[in-house]
Amino acid sequence: MPSRSLALPLAVVYALLVMYASAYPFSGWRWPPGASVVDVVALPWLPWRGWFDDLVNLLGYAPLGALIFVAGVRAPLARGQATWAAAWAVALPVGLSWSLEVLQQLLPQRVPSARDLALNASGAMAGVATAALIWRVGALQAWHRWQARWLVADSASGVALLLLWPVALLVPQPLPLGVGQVFEPLRQMALAMVEGVSWAQPVSQLMTPSSSGQPLTPMSETLATAAGLLAPSLLAVVITRGLTRRCAMVALMVIVALVT
Repeated sequence: MPSRSLALPLAVVYALLVMYASAYPFSGWRWPPGASVVDVVALPWLPWRGWFDDLVNLLGYAPLGALIFVAGVRAPLARGQATWAAAWAVALPVGLSWSLEVLQQLLPQRVPSARDLALNASGAMAGVATAALIWRVGALQAWHRWQARWLVADSASGVALLLLWPVALLVPQPLPLGVGQVFEPLRQMALAMVEGVSWAQPVSQLMTPSSSGQPLTPMSETLATAAGLLAPSLLAVVITRGLTRRCAMVALMVIVALVT
């Protein structure tokens, strides 16, 4: 059985995504006019805003609670104690939700409330209850046995990346399987950082493209798409045991990518 739980890196990544979504758009920070520290910390209870908002706040924290619970029951200090794992799996998402709701008080575009906090906490508890049920019926143990047969030891981080890869494909890309194209966002960020700085004008001119560029040739598109599939395929080969299982894993990844 792998020594590390797959749920732990997934929980960390999911928590980072929650933080990103909660602090978006990262601009317009200001202290609420006339508000004291107590007013900011004590969240108001806002009226019902619709089923969609409630559903998002309820379901958004369910995976986080479930992942922390699974990571908890597999932790060496827990020794399979579900009560210990459940307590942490509820406390950590609730603490994260409260911190982010307080942070949203500083963003005029966001509308934080104690209602959202209560729904986040309820979602985390629902996720913990679902994961506990799955653990009780032995589904997690079956997954761990499959993981031990198919995957090498300490493969949790690699599996987490492979599970996140189809999710990244949901975002439209200029090229099929073109995940990881970060040059343009980094260029825009660098230009914004040196905007208005006189000594940085030559650097800005170098980073500004002289033309819109020409479309890629069919051969270039084919190579770029192949490279987009090669990286996760190599990762799958590295963490999988045996030639037959490696071929099956790569074929499964291609199918999942095409379906996504």
